[in-house]
Amino acid sequence: MTVINYNNQVKAKQLILLCIFAIAYCTPLQASKIDSLLQVLDKAINNRTVYLDTKIRQIDSIKDRLRNHSAAKDRYEIQNQLIFEYQTLNCDSSLAYIGRNIAIAKQLNDQKLMTESQVKLAFVLSISGLFTQAWEVLKQIDYDGLPQHLKVIYHWSYIRYYENLIKYTDHDNYNRQYESEIAKSRNSLMGLLDPKSDMYLKEKAFKLKAAGMFKESRDIQLHLFKKEKSDTHGYGM
Repeated sequence: MTVINYNNQVKAKQLILLCIFAIAYCTPLQASKIDSLLQVLDKAINNRTVYLDTKIRQIDSIKDRLRNHSAAKDRYEIQNQLIFEYQTLNCDSSLAYIGRNIAIAKQLNDQKLMTESQVKLAFVLSISGLFTQAWEVLKQIDYDGLPQHLKVIYHWSYIRYYENLIKYTDHDNYNRQYESEIAKSRNSLMGLLDPKSDMYLKEKAFKLKAAGMFKESRDIQLHLFKKEKSDTHGYGM
């Protein structure tokens, strides 16, 4: 059972790198601010169990609502919420609910719901490291026919797919090819996002880091981190 998935590992590594960048590029006048940031990070790590408990309670609440709805379309929408919540907790559960939504899409003969479920399936398979399955799903998706919000998830799927390949292949020749694919997909993704949005800034930070522009990447990530609300699961993650 995939309880803590690769997506969480990536976030943890990004957080560590953020601290390294902050320390490496800070001036003496900034040292106290960095120290305060590290204290905040320590608190967030210590409260991780609290954030996890909050997330589990939220999932249980969604499941309660699911039990009270019998209409297929209603169940589809509620299960979409469970798919999202489980992505950073238990990929197996996320995949199970995607399977249920695919069944509903077939039952309703709704191609729009089917396409949405396929895109989400590709994403979860990608972050799970199930490369063959993810690639097979991605190949079947008609990208040009996707609405913008699903194109965003599609590109995230490609990025996670190649990030995982780099992690598991660990071969310079292949890694250069995979990094090139990530860069192309990230450029397309950024073209779909509002340049003022946090999503865009996150992708920009990753792009800068890949280009070796660590200070610029650090500045963006620090800015985004400060905007996170404390005492929330997202803050702890």
